Order: sequence, then structure tokens, then C-alpha cells
Amino acid sequence: LQHPNAPISQKAKSLLGVIHANRDKVVQTYAKVANMKGDADTGKLVFKTNCQLCHSFKGEGNKVGPDLTAFSAKPVNDWLVGILDPNRAVETIYTAYLVIRKDGSALTGVIASETANFLTIRTAAGQETTVLRRNIQSVRSLGSSLMPEGMESALKPQAVADLLAFLRSP
Repeated sequence: LQHPNAPISQKAKSLLGVIHANRDKVVQTYAKVANMKGDADTGKLVFKTNCQLCHSFKGEGNKVGPDLTAFSAKPVNDWLVGILDPNRAVETIYTAYLVIRKDGSALTGVIASETANFLTIRTAAGQETTVLRRNIQSVRSLGSSLMPEGMESALKPQAVADLLAFLRSP
């Protein structure tokens, strides 16, 4: 969406659709989840389908974003903010970067490691790509999480209640 090449950015916008800009309103709409009964077994499937590509939980999944095991006791509203407004508070190690190579190709992900000669980017799929610095045209922080906004289009309130039943289970 933030690619410097306008046709690429426009194509991404047409494919991904428009995301509701008022994230606070989206979170408020899902506040009812706190009073819903969720099913942990269904929530596990929701996690596997929507979350484990980037997150791990109790040893399953990838480590692109935070391991969710540590957050199991958080209040429902904190979970809603994390899921529906992922850019509200992003830890530095989870900030997304756009790397443009001199050949014009682009990588988007978090910085997994770096040295004076190399930069390793971990993509949303959990794959790491190491690029020689001499082959990099530019590196730019996107100032946001790699986690996309707009999860409400994939996760309706009952799915979130199920997911939280799984993630908050002992």
C-alpha cells in the first residue's frame, strides 16, 4: 500500500480495498465481544487460519510478530485494540520496513538482523531474506506494524470471541 511506485500502490489499494480509517470506532463496535461466549476449539482454527502465519502461541506458529502466549491474561479490550488497531502501539522490533533494492524489487517486513554489510528482513510469511547493503537503494520505516489493519473484514465478532477463548485459555 505504501510502495513508492504509484501504480503498484494503487493496484494494492484496489486489491485490498478501503479500510475504515476510524480504528477507534471499529474497536468500539467489537466491545460486545467481552460479553460473548467463545468456543476455544473454534478459536484455535481461527488462530491457525488468521494469526499463526505471523504469531506464535504455546509453541505453534511463526515469530514475525509477538508471541501471544505472554498476553493470555490481558483484558479483552487490550486484545481488541491489538487485533483491530495494530498500529496504536507498535514495539520498535515489530515496525515494518520497506526495502527497495537497486534492481527495483521491494521487500516489506521487520528487520530480523543487520550488520555493516547485510540487512535481513523477515516478511509477514516468516521468511527471511538477507540483502547486501550495496544492493539496497533505500530502506524506509513504514511507521506501522506489519500486521494489517482491517482484520474486521475477516473476523466477525463471534470469530473474535472464539479466538479470545482460545488465546485466553490456560
